[in-house]
Amino acid sequence: MEALRLVLYSLHMLAMLAIVVGPFVAGRGHLVQVWGARIQLLLGLGLTGLAEAGDTEVNNAKIGTKLVVMIAVPACAEIGNAKSKRGENGKTLAPVAAGLAVVNAVIAFASVISRGVTHPHPPRVVLQLAGEGAPVARVLVRR
Repeated sequence: MEALRLVLYSLHMLAMLAIVVGPFVAGRGHLVQVWGARIQLLLGLGLTGLAEAGDTEVNNAKIGTKLVVMIAVPACAEIGNAKSKRGENGKTLAPVAAGLAVVNAVIAFASVISRGVTHPHPPRVVLQLAGEGAPVARVLVRR
């Protein structure tokens, strides 16, 4: 379950990169931003579902706030993309979508910092030095 969460989280961060950097891509940069926003929304819902299914408590107020902001991100990206397809000036909405994605990340990290926890069950890393005939050292990870 933890491996799935890490994979989804990594893809979620890559989708945010597409939202923020997408408008700077030559050619169809708006399309990169649109797909990044769509994918980040879906991955965020998946991460929330995993958190709800696990044994950790979920801050529903934070999730609700992030969902409202995140719905605005693909909306701005989609409208900007449609305007640019029609030849209108859709470039003003691309920075808005990128800014809202950054605001969403700030909300997530601010709630983590306010709790003072970076992981619900941080692993303890123990370094054991071995005796003669054994490996020089080994690292044990315990939960």
